[in-house]
Amino acid sequence: MAIIFFALSWFYGIFAFSQIIIPIIRGIPRAINKKKEVRIIQMFISIAIWSTVTYFLYEFITGKYIKHENPINIGLIISAFMILFKSFRGGADLESDIYDSYGL
Repeated sequence: MAIIFFALSWFYGIFAFSQIIIPIIRGIPRAINKKKEVRIIQMFISIAIWSTVTYFLYEFITGKYIKHENPINIGLIISAFMILFKSFRGGADLESDIYDSYGL
């Protein structure tokens, strides 16, 4: 059961943390340089929504259904580090995704 919880939390973490970390590291500095205030507000709103959903989902699942949340914590931490390293390393696909999503 721990492997299933680890895999699900890792998969969700990859998706959620990419919506939280990448706009902070890549999108907001670029929007500030281009002086696009609407895009900055849009990014902050999406970051706040994803952070809130992730927090309440984590609290609801670990508080109500799961007694040992270590596999979930490990999966989320690994996915956060993966997204963090990917956002610093960058790449053409990451740059095109930011351009397509926010027009930056």
